[in-house]
Amino acid sequence: MKSDPNIIVDPTKVTLSKNDIKVICILISMVIPFYTAVEISTFICDQFTFYSFLTERGLPYGYGISIDGINSTEMKLKQQDAQKQTSLVQSTNNFAAVAPGLISTLIVGYISDRFGRKIALGILIAGEASQVVAVAVVVFFRLTPWALVASNVLEGLIGGGLLSAIAQFSVCITDLTNYDQLKKSTSIPKSVYERRRWIFLTLIDGLACLSLAIASMIAGSLIHTYGFNITMIVCILIYIPVIILIFFLPETNLVNQLKCDTEINVYNHYDKLTKNENHTTMKLSCWQICCQKIKQVLMTVISSNPVLIIILGILFIVSISAMVDSPFVTVYLMSEPFWWNSKKLGLSNGITEACSALLSIIIVNILSRIQLSESTRLNNKDNHESTDDNDDKLAENKINFTLQKTLFNLLIFALNLMLLNRILMTIAYLFSSFTANTIVYIGLVPKLAKNINFPLLRTLITNWSGTQRKGLILSFASFISRIGLLISVSALPLVYSATLSYFPGAVFLVCASMLFVAICAAMVSNFLPKLVRLKILQTAEAVAIRMKKPELCVQNQYLQPLLLPWPTTKPITQQ
Repeated sequence: MKSDPNIIVDPTKVTLSKNDIKVICILISMVIPFYTAVEISTFICDQFTFYSFLTERGLPYGYGISIDGINSTEMKLKQQDAQKQTSLVQSTNNFAAVAPGLISTLIVGYISDRFGRKIALGILIAGEASQVVAVAVVVFFRLTPWALVASNVLEGLIGGGLLSAIAQFSVCITDLTNYDQLKKSTSIPKSVYERRRWIFLTLIDGLACLSLAIASMIAGSLIHTYGFNITMIVCILIYIPVIILIFFLPETNLVNQLKCDTEINVYNHYDKLTKNENHTTMKLSCWQICCQKIKQVLMTVISSNPVLIIILGILFIVSISAMVDSPFVTVYLMSEPFWWNSKKLGLSNGITEACSALLSIIIVNILSRIQLSESTRLNNKDNHESTDDNDDKLAENKINFTLQKTLFNLLIFALNLMLLNRILMTIAYLFSSFTANTIVYIGLVPKLAKNINFPLLRTLITNWSGTQRKGLILSFASFISRIGLLISVSALPLVYSATLSYFPGAVFLVCASMLFVAICAAMVSNFLPKLVRLKILQTAEAVAIRMKKPELCVQNQYLQPLLLPWPTTKPITQQ
């Protein structure tokens, strides 16, 4: 029995199609082992590097370091040298993985749009598989830690690594909830697809973070109990299901088929053209499109709202100072005066990351429900009350004002917590073993805010971007976040290595300084729109009165982006 298209569909009663359920289940089944295996491999790389340099210098790995070496100046110097070499190798490894990933991520994105999501994910899975195999060869044959650089180069060149992977997993979800693509074949309202997209993306992000956390605990415990070989075998076994599941994943890029059909029609229409002419035309058009896109992105960012530019700057700073710290935290906590082992380090990282991911999901869920309830209340008011356009805009602006204010306040609070964590880590090494470890444990509590920053920044960037340029702004935000990550994982370990002899906590102080700048920028972003809006309204009001056209205050295309989403105290035409 066919449903009446005039009947309003209840979003809570709309079920998923069998194909959508199949795709979601396969993606979830792939995300968990994929991120678990890759994180175990990364953990093995860090620990094996430190283990190799310690044993080369006759130092024990794990328990017993503090007993054997704390009273010997020579042992301390050897340990510091092992830490420096470990930081240098980690910096090189990270640069080798992230730098090529900047280019390969774009290539994988193009392949995903042009040839399908399944092929793009297949390339990513092959790249990570080659990385795992290369690490296994180094571990099994006890090669030099510098050989691990080759594994990271493979990861960066073939696919782009974890950031590229989460982008492709997310774009599969976007395909399933793309209303513009599916509206011709469905009667489900757009709001249902938007709600599904948020739920599924949050689910995928949350599972990825939890998988990374669980992997740290598994790897730390296995290395401490059974050694590197057994841990590497477990890593390979966990990754095998990912390779199998990719063959069962349905293609979600339905637009790809439409593009192929269009290209076939165009080819048939111009069948008199030669292959060389077609090839040359394709090269020229691709190059022109690439240059045009780059120019468009740069011009869009330059001409954006000042608040949006500040938010992008905060994202860049946070990507450097608060996104990843394992390359230098590992050797910092496994040395004097902390003397942690791999099991303790893995449990600490795993529990912290898991709690941080859960807290992030809860915060995003609360914000989404608040925004949804406010929007529903506004829609109900529009349906039952007859108000003019100015009152409608005023009510909408008030909702936006409350949401933006809440987001900025939460961001400032989360950044302050991360600043507290970095300060505590800076001073922890100055105390005795018991006091130093106590300070580190206390510092883990504010570190729970780590995963809150990025959903908040992503939401703020989305809200402050125009509808037509939102995709460009988000792409640019992902790019600068990747650049920040590259600086973090390659430069900060070098800072730790250079300052280890006289100030081991200097790298955390550098991060704290950058976070302080980000906090100041966030506070400015919170209050700047009010001041700018006040000045603009005063100028617009004076111009409108002089021209005797008050409607210019609300119709001027240059003023509206600066006025929204901040509300007015009353309709502009009445001021």
